[in-house]
Parts: sequence; structure tokens; C-alpha cells
Amino acid sequence: MQVRKHKITAFICAVILSVNCLGWHVETMASSFVTTDDAANNEDTVEELEFGKDMEGQLSPALSGKRYRIQLKTSGKLTVYLTGKQKEVTGCLTDQNGSVWNPVGEAKKGEFIYQLKSGTYHYQVRAAKESEIQQSGLDYAISAKFQSAEAKYENNSTREKAAKLPLKKIFYGHLAQNDPYEYYKITLKRMSFLEVSINTSVAEMGEAPESFEVSLYDKKGRELCSSISPDYIHTYDENAEDEYNESGWIMNGVTEVLEAGTYYIRVRVYDDKNSKEPPRYGRYKIHASMYPLAASIKLSRYSAEYTGKKIKPPKVFVKEYPKAMYYDDRAPYEPEDYCNIINMRYSESAKYIKDIGRYKITDQGISTSGYRVDGSYAYAIFTVTPVQGKINRLTSKKPGRIQVLCKKDRQSSGYEIQIARDKKFKKSRQTIDTKKTKQTIKGLSSGKKYYIRVRNYKAVETEYCFLYGVKEKIYGKWSKAKTIVCK
Repeated sequence: MQVRKHKITAFICAVILSVNCLGWHVETMASSFVTTDDAANNEDTVEELEFGKDMEGQLSPALSGKRYRIQLKTSGKLTVYLTGKQKEVTGCLTDQNGSVWNPVGEAKKGEFIYQLKSGTYHYQVRAAKESEIQQSGLDYAISAKFQSAEAKYENNSTREKAAKLPLKKIFYGHLAQNDPYEYYKITLKRMSFLEVSINTSVAEMGEAPESFEVSLYDKKGRELCSSISPDYIHTYDENAEDEYNESGWIMNGVTEVLEAGTYYIRVRVYDDKNSKEPPRYGRYKIHASMYPLAASIKLSRYSAEYTGKKIKPPKVFVKEYPKAMYYDDRAPYEPEDYCNIINMRYSESAKYIKDIGRYKITDQGISTSGYRVDGSYAYAIFTVTPVQGKINRLTSKKPGRIQVLCKKDRQSSGYEIQIARDKKFKKSRQTIDTKKTKQTIKGLSSGKKYYIRVRNYKAVETEYCFLYGVKEKIYGKWSKAKTIVCK
């Protein structure tokens, strides 16, 4: 039984390494790939694999596998060199959680490359076919080298752990096989031109250019824009540009004029499901610049309910910033300059405001593509919302159930119903999203009083950034709350 177990584990390990997965993660427990020999699994017998040091070993019927511990203090590129007689020796890399990681890139004979985050790993050497282990044993040689990614941040893989994005500073980031996301956070005090450039190495990591995706999110988690294809991005800081645009680097990034607020930049390995090419991992350079505009505008009001008729545009108030870059290019900035209406569903000029959706109020005669950092690109967003929701009737005919009948709104695509035990809608609150005007709410407490309200919404696609639509729901006002005692 023990011999059969050895054969199965050796076969699986050999298949994993022979298939050119090039970085795809194999989710499995390390116990499926680690030898069952007590001697090999004993921590006292696990050797430290020191970088740059050649080590030799021998497999035998009594010891069919050997484990080595690898300590990575930072994230980066790990290369393991393993040689044995006539390809009779193979190996598996596992992390602390027991997951197996395959080599990435085009590995040469006996060379296995990994892009990993910091941590403790184990590399197990074993025979490709245990049945071929002779009494004389199988000799092998193993060594490793490590190239640190020199990443500024090591633990920013989620939006909650986003690192503060330094401005006008060039630093490294690293996307590892077991950590393929990195997040950065930036807060704009006023409307600004934001430029984030990502460069991926062509030659430094010894592989083809990585394919990284850069995405911009707002505080609500909406993806405002994304960039995948390499794109040259101008940097206004000439000194930074000379240092940053080195030969042999591919550029990606986002450039947008954004309202005041908090934003998140996500960098990830782009995995095209339709491509035969595997995802690429490695390090990248990142550089960010932020330039407050020379003017900002405010509106007399920012929203209005849909009426089916043209809506009068709001009044515009302008504030200038004479010390801002390029202030003199178009100064002075007058309220009458900002009379251009952009329908954000299509990023096209609109003659008037009418339909449900969002509209940019901006400088007259300015196209929707391209950006400047003078005040001409200042804008404010005006929203046309669905009409206020209304509840026609509440009934409770069966225990634990309440039926809600909403007033139909032809301009809305759905309704959001809220039910709670208190009028502030904080106690035992439930929210139901429905396309129908009649909804039954189940699982309620009999004999208890409930507060219910409804609001209409319309699902629209909004281009917060040029030519990049965000699907969102635009909500109307909540209806007046009604009460009912559940049967």
C-alpha cells in the first residue's frame, strides 16, 4: 500500500512539472505531492536552500524524496536549478499553506523560474519514477538564486490594504503568482489632472514583457477606467520623464481629470481567457503625477427629477486658482464659459438636459477627448433621477409575509424596497431589488410592526472617463414610509 502511494504521488508531481502551465496556480494540498517518507517530512531533516550555494543529494529506496526550505524576505524572482541523471529527478514547490506553484516563463533545461511574494517555501526533490530508484540511488544537484523585486510595498493586495500613492516618485511594485494584485490610494483635495504610468520590464527579469492591467476606482468601488495595451503617456515633469522613459520599458497607465475625492489604482496581471498565452508575472515601475486645475466650478443644484420635459441647466459658479499650472493659458474663467453639456451616456454634446442619467457641465467648445491642466477642463456633474417612489398598498394575508405594491414608473428599470422594524430603517433592515411592482417579503415576525419604503432606479451606462462606460443604477428619492403589522 505504501509503495502504491509513492507511485501515485510521484506520477502527479511529474505531470504537474511536465505540463507547461507557465504560472497557473494548482490549488491542492501539499500532502498530495510531498513524500510520505517520515525521514523526508521530518523538519529536522529539512535543509535550508541557500542562494548561490551548490548542494548535492541522493535519492534511494529508503529516502525517495528530499525537502528544502526556502526563505524569501521580500517578493521577487526565484530560480531553482535542479539536475539529475537522464531527467530522472523532478521537484515541486509549495508554500506555507500547502499550495503547489508551477514555474512561469520558458524554463530552460533544469531551470525553474517563479515570481513569488515574501514567505517560507519548500522545494521537494524526488524521483520522476520511483520504480527506477536503484539500490545505488539517484544523484542530483540543486541550487537557487533570488532577485528581489525591490518593491516599495509588500502587503497591498486588497483595496482595504491599499498603499498611499506617492506623487512624482518612481518606485517598484511586484505582481507575484500568489499575489497578483496591488492597490494604491490617492486623495484629491480639488479637481485635478491625475496621471499614473506603469512600466513593465522587457529584459530585466529575463522574460517577455508582462501584460499588466491598470484600473481606476472611485470610493464606491466603481471601475472608472482601465488600460491594458501599452500606451505612451506624457509626463509634465521633464526630469521625471527623462528618468522614467528608459529604453526597454513598456508603458501602461491612466490619465484623467477627476473630481475631489478618494480614488484607488489597481495593478494586476491581465489574464486573457481567450488567449493561448499564459499570464505574465513580475515587477513594474509606477509613477504618479497630480496637477490641480486652474479653476473649479460649483452648481446651484446638482440633481432634478425626470419630468419628460427639458430641464433648465443649473447656474455655474467659478473659483480660480491663479497659482495653478497653465492658469494664464485661458484666464480669466467666467461662468458663461461653462455652458457646454455633455451627455455622459455617450460622451457627446447635448443641446439640453432631459433624460435620466448624468451630464457634465463644462467649458464651451471643449471636446470630450484629450486633457489639459488649465481651468478649461473643470466640470461638475448634474444628475437627472427617476421620480420619487410610491407605495400603493401594503397587505399581510399570511403569517410572516407582507405584500408590497409599488406604483409603476415607465422610466425606471427597477425598484428597491426596504423594510425595517424602526422608522430610521436601522433595526432588522432588509433590502429587496426587484423588476416587478408587486413583491412578497417572507420570513417576518408575526404580530410585529414594520416600516416599508421604496425608491425607483434606472440602470444606465455612464462614461465617467472618456470612452469607458460604467454600469450603474441612478436612484430616485425614497417614498414616504408606510407601516403595517405582519399577520
